[in-house]
Amino acid sequence: MSRLYLLLVAALLTVPATGQTIATDRPDFGASTAVLPVRTIQLETGVKRTQNGSVDTNQILESLLRFGLAEPVELRLGWAGLNGVFDDNVAFSGAGDLSFGVKLELAAGGGWKPAASILGTLTIPSGERGFSAGEEIPELRLALGWTLTPRYGLTLNAGSFWTTIPRYVDSGFLVEQMMLGSGEDSRESNEFWSATIGVSGEDGHSFYLEVFGIMPAEGSERQNLGVGYLYLISPRMQLDLYAGTGLNNSAPDVYVGAGFSVRLPD
Repeated sequence: MSRLYLLLVAALLTVPATGQTIATDRPDFGASTAVLPVRTIQLETGVKRTQNGSVDTNQILESLLRFGLAEPVELRLGWAGLNGVFDDNVAFSGAGDLSFGVKLELAAGGGWKPAASILGTLTIPSGERGFSAGEEIPELRLALGWTLTPRYGLTLNAGSFWTTIPRYVDSGFLVEQMMLGSGEDSRESNEFWSATIGVSGEDGHSFYLEVFGIMPAEGSERQNLGVGYLYLISPRMQLDLYAGTGLNNSAPDVYVGAGFSVRLPD
């Protein structure tokens, strides 16, 4: 899996760059409404550490590769990265699943009319045992965005992913995912939502505040609160730092992460 990641990076470095401004779908849980320009390639990657009780989970090189296919459409290749789970009694690691997706812009928005995009993703059980969902997981997501002022923006997401039993894609839930077993043949719908307020500062500094929830077909909703900081190194490179905590007992205690994104247009 690490060889695949290196090949993707090498492919990106062969694409000449111009000065278009980057817009990313990381590090918050919600996706933006922005779709990449045609023939533009963008890599978004990072690391994350989640603590849930006595269990610590590390996620390295969680990545999303995006490609602007047509004026309103982009293709997406995701990887859950290299993962490690540690507690007082056990420690193990392995590669996560790959995913394939499409993002389609529905409306550009303006004034109080929201920008809108729809995302379809299919996760493939390609990771190592204990770090793979063990089945194909389709997901459908709607993203809405408003420019409230020149500095403030609001993004809302809502969607579902379908599993044979309730599972959780977030790395902080890997241990519980493994304990669920193989499940039944029938598909169950698991809903999720998010609301994000973003603030653009001066000299490339931006911040966001986010709340989101995951509502499994069985069990209680996992509610989370997160904050993040983004720094625009150049019009096509961005760094991010973020942290969050669970708002109820079903969510992870705390998570922190950092990442890097680069856009390489034609």
